[in-house]
Amino acid sequence: MDRLDKDTEATSPDTQNQGATQDRDQIKADNSRKMEDKRAENEEKDKVEDGLLLSIHQAKIKFNAHLGEFKVLNDVPTTQGKLTGTIVEKKIPNFTFYDGFKMISLVEWQDFGTAKVQDNFVLLKKSTLPGIGKLPGNIPPETGKIEFVTSGQINKPGSIDAEGAPVPSSPVSVHIGRVIRGNPYVEKNASAVAGVPDSVPLNKTYEVEVTITGKGSVDLAIINSNADNGNASVTPSTITTTTKVIIKGTAMTNPGHGGQLKIEAKIGGVVKATSQGFSVCCHAINFSSVFYQDVNQPNAIGVKVENLWESDSGSNADLINLQRSEVVKYSGLTNDNPPFPPLSSQSSQNSSWKAGYPGAGMIIIDSHTIPRSYITLGKSGIMEAHQLFKYKCACCGALDIVVPNSGFRRTHEIFNTGTKASPIWKHKTTKTGFAVTIGGLSTLPANANVVSPDHNLP
Repeated sequence: MDRLDKDTEATSPDTQNQGATQDRDQIKADNSRKMEDKRAENEEKDKVEDGLLLSIHQAKIKFNAHLGEFKVLNDVPTTQGKLTGTIVEKKIPNFTFYDGFKMISLVEWQDFGTAKVQDNFVLLKKSTLPGIGKLPGNIPPETGKIEFVTSGQINKPGSIDAEGAPVPSSPVSVHIGRVIRGNPYVEKNASAVAGVPDSVPLNKTYEVEVTITGKGSVDLAIINSNADNGNASVTPSTITTTTKVIIKGTAMTNPGHGGQLKIEAKIGGVVKATSQGFSVCCHAINFSSVFYQDVNQPNAIGVKVENLWESDSGSNADLINLQRSEVVKYSGLTNDNPPFPPLSSQSSQNSSWKAGYPGAGMIIIDSHTIPRSYITLGKSGIMEAHQLFKYKCACCGALDIVVPNSGFRRTHEIFNTGTKASPIWKHKTTKTGFAVTIGGLSTLPANANVVSPDHNLP
């Protein structure tokens, strides 16, 4: 009996050890389950807190599978140095997608905050905006909603040990150069011309330097564009260092609305710089004259030429809002008397203002003739005149500006093809390109080499 008790007692420790092991496993399982539940609870709490973050300028967004960026366009107080999003930011330009996807229509923001900025409810990371958009081309529209992938905010630690940290960068400043219109137009490094407002030709480009001091991402845009003011583009539209950007005229400025277009620079939605105003318009360049008709009549002799010119846009029809005027000089030039009469008191003359674009199929004829009665035979000689053209532009406001490469020299010449004893007097008219200065206007030679047939005299 004693042995049996010992045997029973000998088996007791084994039974107790097995029960203790089972208890420990159960405790571990319970603890693990509690930790998972706590972790899930914390994650849900983090999601809720993350969703309550204010959405600000340059927050990342998505619409279905299309990723992009949110832009705050209104001037509002900032959060972490960037403009704070509110429910008024629901226009198509507020949303840029990297793959070219564009919104077509938008409804109203949902799940926005209760706080207000300038009397408008703030947007949160959890806020959504239903709408319709599509990719370019023959692709069906998509229905969905704009969602924030990030709030645009940067997590900030509660405290930072700044010992040995770099010195914070200085505030960013921006300076934007001018859209200078040379005379003639050039694509870059133009010299400003008195009386020629800043402008760029239609469908042409000009290089403008944007200087950035400090570090920051600068967004560039053309402002004030509309049907009257015209329009232009700027490339690239986002820069981080001093860059020479390209301004291209894309829509003509209407008369009386010049100088309204501007380049604007923003950092985090805050305007940092604005350029001088400019226009999109077209000016005349490069005159030429070609032979049109001989004039050999009983009362007059000379030549008629066809005048031609170009637009700095490449299309003469773009000169619809430009006018031209002819300027002629006689004084101080060769005028042999005889065979030609003395100069009158009128040493120069201007024509009236005429259309810069006469119309499709129209030609402009310039007559260079003199009466036969002007000529006194018996001596050879030359009568000389200089000619150039100037313009005025109703779009940008340029006035009395010389047309580049529009200078001409015109001559009437009397000469003897016979002998002194038996003279055979002749006349001819020439018109050639010539560098001229008239009344403070100077221009380089036009393209011309017109010579009339010889005319018999008397």
